[in-house]
Amino acid sequence: MYVMVALVMCTSNYRGHPHNLIFLVLFTLCFSYLLSQITSVYAYYYGGPLVLAAAALTLFMVLGLTLFAFFSRNDFNALLGAVIVLFFSFAGFGFLCIITLEPVLYQLYCAIAVSILGILLVIDTKMIIGGERSIGVSMDDYVFGSLILYIDIMRIFIWILRLLAILASKK
Repeated sequence: MYVMVALVMCTSNYRGHPHNLIFLVLFTLCFSYLLSQITSVYAYYYGGPLVLAAAALTLFMVLGLTLFAFFSRNDFNALLGAVIVLFFSFAGFGFLCIITLEPVLYQLYCAIAVSILGILLVIDTKMIIGGERSIGVSMDDYVFGSLILYIDIMRIFIWILRLLAILASKK
């Protein structure tokens, strides 16, 4: 958390050569440790194959969406407004899930989250690739771009893991 705050507040940290690599390694190590703790809890309660299935589904989804972003000629920055609308409706739907505690609604909530994060992954990948009309990430911001993609992919993995855990608990 502190590493991310330092990166966001001090833009020179992720643009200067020795500092950017240090912050990238620190953030990756901290986030990987957090993710390992999350996956170990899921592996303990639901079994290791559930975590492997979530990793395989995440890999399949990320590869497909990345190839789509690379070979598509469309500019996806217009979708950013739609993602904001989806986020606010997603938050309202989350409050409904908290109130009702219905497993089917939470399952739908996880599926919507994976869909929104997939759209964000395409937008972020297209921003890093650049293009004629798109808002891009400059060459000096490669650490910031890699962090964006890393966080997007790990969030997709966590939501797929939640969805598979819900499906496994129904059996």
